[in-house]
Amino acid sequence: MRREYESSSSSSAWIGWLSPFCSRMQAYHVARRLWKSVASSVSVETTCSLREPASETELRLVEEYIGWPIPVAIRSSLMVCDGQDVIGARKGLIHGLPLLSCAQIWTEMRWRPSMKKNGLLPITAAQGHQQICCTREGSVVLLEGKQCHFKSHSFFHFIATLFVDGMDPLWKDIGSSSKSHRSEKGDGSEGDW
Repeated sequence: MRREYESSSSSSAWIGWLSPFCSRMQAYHVARRLWKSVASSVSVETTCSLREPASETELRLVEEYIGWPIPVAIRSSLMVCDGQDVIGARKGLIHGLPLLSCAQIWTEMRWRPSMKKNGLLPITAAQGHQQICCTREGSVVLLEGKQCHFKSHSFFHFIATLFVDGMDPLWKDIGSSSKSHRSEKGDGSEGDW
């Protein structure tokens, strides 16, 4: 009897550990393919502005500061491309807004405590009254002043709509990856924050 209990409890512990690990690996694989597709569809100058991957230490520092895990799609993307160096005439990757690195996200969160309080994680640098952010659940929103506009249910989907051809088989992976990470909370509608 004791042996059955030990094997069943270790089995559930194994499955409990394996499920998040598989989700992260799947998301990392999708992120690598997505960023490869982005790099091939933008100018050489923009591709050269993309940074090297973030370290696990940098990712954990951000998570410790904000008090919740970085959504899997954002975390996986930062593990492939840690933001963007925009110097001089270089344009930001997303509608002219440059991607933030882990260090820049951490700094932004420290100087704007309302972001942390409202469960928002900045993805791009602010420009004027606009900034692209991610919610705690992983949805992508556009902040315009005090208004929060829903843009996409996941970061992968948001980037793919900008840079990936609709016939690319990557869309199938993006769809399955997004479904496994999507939260049932909220409908993603617009509102004040």
